[in-house]
Amino acid sequence: PTCGEPGKKHEACKNCDAVQNENTPIDPTGAHSFTVYQSTVPATCIAKGYDVYQCAACDATENRNYTEGFDENNHVGEREIRGTVTATCTAEGYSGDTYCLSCGNIIVPGENTGYGAHVLTKTDAVLPTCKDTGFAAYWSCSECGQYFLSETAETPLTREQLDAQGVIGTTDDHTPGEAERENEVAAGCTTDGSYEEVICCAVCGKELSRETKTDPAKGHRWGDWQIVVPATEDEEGLARRVCSACGEEETKTITEMGEPVTKTVKFVNLSGMHYELDLGDGETYTIYNSSTVQWLSNTPLKFKVVTYSGFAFPEIIVRANGVELSPEADGCYSLPQTADTVIVTVEGAVQDNSAPNGRLSFWELLIRFFRQIIAFFTGVFGNNKIC
Repeated sequence: PTCGEPGKKHEACKNCDAVQNENTPIDPTGAHSFTVYQSTVPATCIAKGYDVYQCAACDATENRNYTEGFDENNHVGEREIRGTVTATCTAEGYSGDTYCLSCGNIIVPGENTGYGAHVLTKTDAVLPTCKDTGFAAYWSCSECGQYFLSETAETPLTREQLDAQGVIGTTDDHTPGEAERENEVAAGCTTDGSYEEVICCAVCGKELSRETKTDPAKGHRWGDWQIVVPATEDEEGLARRVCSACGEEETKTITEMGEPVTKTVKFVNLSGMHYELDLGDGETYTIYNSSTVQWLSNTPLKFKVVTYSGFAFPEIIVRANGVELSPEADGCYSLPQTADTVIVTVEGAVQDNSAPNGRLSFWELLIRFFRQIIAFFTGVFGNNKIC
């Protein structure tokens, strides 16, 4: 048998000369007949070239006719770029050489890419002042250390050249600072004060203006009148007050009764009409539905808070100059002799618009009824008086 043909077995008859033939299986290890040309594999940078032949009986192939050497221009396998250099403003760049990883030789040589751009940082301009010169904006390269007067300038400058070309002249404009006081004379109670308002340049300190101004007198800050000598029926008394700022004193004489003082107080009664109550200089004063009463008293003062019909107010608070007073046994309130104005306030006097003391007496109801009748006829008959 061969790689393509089965073998034959010859068996002879023992009694005669007859022969019987039988086929046997193909032997794959049998001899091939490489006679069919298939192709030529060229030489590479790492292998010789050869011709490929195929067996005429099967698919087996065989390489024959190898070339004598390698082809250094026929590179196979992966490639790699080595030696790349990034261009800067001080050094040229290089694209790098392309290497064959199979044979290690350079396939494509690299080339220079020239110089790169400057790495610029801007320094803002400094405006000129009345004290210092200004300077133009400039750019400096962090790679080569050179300077440029614009971001697109092609000609670099040294520091000396930059200092000579970048200067901006001074200016005569000043920057006014905060106004300050000098030579100040404090104002008194009755005398004006004065000071000089000075404004200087906030940059160079030069005085720009000086103006004399006046502080008006503040006036006395009088304290309360204090009775130094009480008045009697036969002798005048003496009151004094002191200025808390300068210590100046002021005095005045007071009599027991003092000058007649009359204060008029307006209030609203039950019917909504207005009445007037005169506060004289007697010993006892009666205040009707009052919220605030003010008077001068050179003698101790006594008063009582009542309703229109004479009923005493329940649960009221009476204060004299902000100090709460307590009623006496007869329901009256007393004030000491004073040379100052006394302000008396009554709180809680009006509990309801229609009934200040919480209820209406018989007389209050009767008065309201008659006033309503009078108001009705007045409206009917005009301005004619009705008695």
